[in-house]
Amino acid sequence: MLTGGLLATVFALVKASDWGWTSISTLGLMAAGFAALVGFWFVEHRVRSPIVDFSLFRNRPYLGATAAAFEIVAVYWTLMFYEPQHLQNILGYSAVEAGLVILTQVSSTPGYGALFPGLLGIGLAFALVYALMPAAAMAAMPKAKAGIASAGLAMNRILAGAIGLAVVGAVFQSLQSAELKSDLAASGVDLNAKQREQLDGLLAGSESARDSLPDDSSGVAEQIESIAADAFTYALGNSIWVLVGIAVVCTGLTAWLVEPKQRTTELPEAARQVEHHHHRFGGFHL
Repeated sequence: MLTGGLLATVFALVKASDWGWTSISTLGLMAAGFAALVGFWFVEHRVRSPIVDFSLFRNRPYLGATAAAFEIVAVYWTLMFYEPQHLQNILGYSAVEAGLVILTQVSSTPGYGALFPGLLGIGLAFALVYALMPAAAMAAMPKAKAGIASAGLAMNRILAGAIGLAVVGAVFQSLQSAELKSDLAASGVDLNAKQREQLDGLLAGSESARDSLPDDSSGVAEQIESIAADAFTYALGNSIWVLVGIAVVCTGLTAWLVEPKQRTTELPEAARQVEHHHHRFGGFHL
């Protein structure tokens, strides 16, 4: 039920741009996915050995660490899917150059300057949060629950990447399609079948589509390339706000749920006994 529900929901999100958000196929498949997930939740609360122990999420620090995990993985996976496409298809990097730029975050290209602070911040956040997150989650759980808690956290990370990428991808595709229609109407360009194929290829990052543009003698080759680049940039820039929303919500949950431990001045019993003997023998330990 869990696999079927997630598959139906994610597939509906992926195909929503083609089918339409209000189409029977999209709404029906999404409703079926949600129904399967709700059914899974009910079943898991009634079996002796559940796959997912939902009682773990009653632990506030564990739930806070889970929210932090969901945020960082959803943001990271989605950006690592779209940013290489942006670097290669829009800024003109090769695949190797794009990989090195993301890895080292060093570049002299003017278009990259605006991206550097954001990528640097994400890299720092990933380094600081990802390593501490499992430790914080495990520290909040009793040893008897450590194994299943660790498995739940690992499952949450995979779900975060899949759901985050599916949701942002659905918004991205819808925005890109709308922007393409708007730009084509504004430019007055009436694409034939070959030009439409070239445009679709450019949006998909096809090198053969890009190589075929100079051979186009119709005079609209540059417009096709410009329209494709503008639509991609517009859609990416606006769909990223979904990630901003996820980050704000999850950060707020983590700050609210994970409370710092209160320092106590009371000594444990063993320490009090040592302190007692210390004073008893004039400051000397025997």
